[in-house]
Amino acid sequence: MKFSKSLLAVSMSAMMLFSAPVANAGILQCQTVEAAVSKTSKLNKTTANLTLGKGVQLSLSNAVSSKIMWKVSSPTILGVTQRGYVTGLKAGSAYVYATYKGRTYKCKVTVKADLSKVFLNKKSITMNEGDLYNLVLFNASGATYRSSNPSVASVTKNSDSANSSSCTVNAKKAGTATIAVKYAGKSFTCRVTVNKKTKPEINIDSAELNVGETLNLKLQNASGSIIWRTSNYRVAKVSSTGKVTGVAAGKATITAQNNGKKYTCTVTVKNTVKSSEMKIPLYIQSDYSKVKYGNSNLAVCGDGPTCLAMIASYKTGKTVTPAEIVKWCGNKYYINGSGTSYNIFSAAKKYGIKSVTKTSSTSMVLKALQEGKPVVSVQKRGLFTNNGTFIVLRGIDKDGKILVNSPKDRSVYRKLYDLQSQIAKTSSIFMIIN
Repeated sequence: MKFSKSLLAVSMSAMMLFSAPVANAGILQCQTVEAAVSKTSKLNKTTANLTLGKGVQLSLSNAVSSKIMWKVSSPTILGVTQRGYVTGLKAGSAYVYATYKGRTYKCKVTVKADLSKVFLNKKSITMNEGDLYNLVLFNASGATYRSSNPSVASVTKNSDSANSSSCTVNAKKAGTATIAVKYAGKSFTCRVTVNKKTKPEINIDSAELNVGETLNLKLQNASGSIIWRTSNYRVAKVSSTGKVTGVAAGKATITAQNNGKKYTCTVTVKNTVKSSEMKIPLYIQSDYSKVKYGNSNLAVCGDGPTCLAMIASYKTGKTVTPAEIVKWCGNKYYINGSGTSYNIFSAAKKYGIKSVTKTSSTSMVLKALQEGKPVVSVQKRGLFTNNGTFIVLRGIDKDGKILVNSPKDRSVYRKLYDLQSQIAKTSSIFMIIN
């Protein structure tokens, strides 16, 4: 039998294949190729709701935080840090964008205001023509303002602050208008009443006062600051609020200056005061030279206890001598180098003294004397002393002159003194004995 060469070659190859030994028989070997799989990044929120002023943390998964770029679509509504912390700045909606490796992710954030804390500083105001008023909506930013009647009261929005919104109300003519303030879907209103502007005028053109009496002047229909002045402070003085006090007999012109114009009131002061004399006994300290006091005796440094003895006798209705006062207090109220402390008078409760009112006001002194209250004056060097002393004012006569007890000089008892030009001139302080 004859075979072709090609058939023979195939047969031999097959035989060799099945007859050849196989290395590592029974073990299957293969090579595995693992493909790199890219993980997808994702925002932790795609929508969020915030209360004004509060915040929320956004994060991007499968991303290196330092390589994420954060930004917002409206910086007036939202703020965002480079760590993805979002803060609500103003009511409204805006987007937060996170960009990473060329791809951008977004989250819609809605900011709502806590309207329970939002309020207007005024719900109604009354103005004069030409006046301006600052209307403020607190705990809000970005409000809108509208006037129902701009010809009466117009509004101009001001720049917002971090936690408030405001407008200027301009009163144009007499009438009424309502200012509507809208914020976060809610409306707040303020009713404005505009009065016709009238010229300023002083409430009293002329007046009569007694010495020590007071009068309240007012500049009506005035706007802005008012400066009060007197033409003669020795006759009548005036405070910064328009309170006039009669000082001595005579005439004075009180002037109110406002916006460059002057308005006047003529004040006539009379000395027709209510006379009053208290039965306060006179003690002279030199009569008690044998009573030790301080670093010497009552004759040398006892003006304080001597004056207190006069007042104590008047208050109790009994004879209380300077010696008895020293027996009561000793040297407790004596100060070396200075003399007797003012406190000796307020401490003498057992002698009918309830309290002591210290003042430099001569009008208060006059009023106290008319009411039957003794007044102690602490005198510096001058009319009553060469160094310093206490004196007791015991009354006032029909002409407004003062009756005085001096512990140093008997002759003073029989004289009359002018409170303003003589006694007050050298007085450090007055003490009204209540």
